[in-house]
Amino acid sequence: DRLHISFGFLTDVTNEMVHKDLLEQIGYIDQLTNLPNRVIMHRSLELKIAEYDRNHIDDFVFLMMDIDHFKGVNDSYGHRAGDYVLTSLAQVMSDVKIRSDDIGGYGGDEFYGIGLGDIYEGIEFAERIRQRVEVTPFVYEEQIIPVTISIGIAAASELQELTGGNLIDEADRRLYRAK
Repeated sequence: DRLHISFGFLTDVTNEMVHKDLLEQIGYIDQLTNLPNRVIMHRSLELKIAEYDRNHIDDFVFLMMDIDHFKGVNDSYGHRAGDYVLTSLAQVMSDVKIRSDDIGGYGGDEFYGIGLGDIYEGIEFAERIRQRVEVTPFVYEEQIIPVTISIGIAAASELQELTGGNLIDEADRRLYRAK
């Protein structure tokens, strides 16, 4: 007469966790920012170039992003504050990107982005990121750390010879002009 019925669902996430751990172990995910690293970037560029060459996509852009005066952040606030800025910036960029965009860590205080569309859509992508960073307060131990970024953008359709290296080099040249 005292019958108790319970329903529940269990989800085994073991495989997902093992996969995530494996990616971290082999170095595809940066442990500080939790973003894909340069190895993934090169693979993503290979795939985008193949799609572009086969006319599966009309165009795509590569963004190279760099934190302005990052050495000053570490010198003025300490390296833990610098780590805070890197992780917070990674989160801001991840929040801003749309589903078809990729964001990752290039190394140090540099990040990359890959997005579908022409140079003008790339500028919109970059501007979304830049504006969000501009209005985001980076507060570490009750100190506001001023953070701005510079961005260089290159579109696949702009290059005479489309390779991942050429796309990165062009975005890098434009990044330094932006700085």
